[in-house]
Amino acid sequence: MNFKVLLRILGIIVIILITYYQCQKPESDEKAITLLVLSMGSVDYTSTIAENNITFANKVPNGTTEVTIKQIAISLKASSSKQIGDKLNVGVGNLKHKRLE
Repeated sequence: MNFKVLLRILGIIVIILITYYQCQKPESDEKAITLLVLSMGSVDYTSTIAENNITFANKVPNGTTEVTIKQIAISLKASSSKQIGDKLNVGVGNLKHKRLE
């Protein structure tokens, strides 16, 4: 087998693989959180995310008012004003209600 023929065969294989990969990975217009891990002290709270629901494996203790974002990942089309290290206020006592006038 001649070297030029071998290069052509390899080139065709590479083109087929690239085309196959592009067909298998559809672009998503979805804007979503894909990973969220919160921490309080030395305890991490890992989440499971399905559609619009974020569920944590273990519950934050009663009386907790603040947690820290330890890890966060969002889809390519999404944006977030929060980043790793930001503090989040949690708990019923921290909810602020606006009065409708």
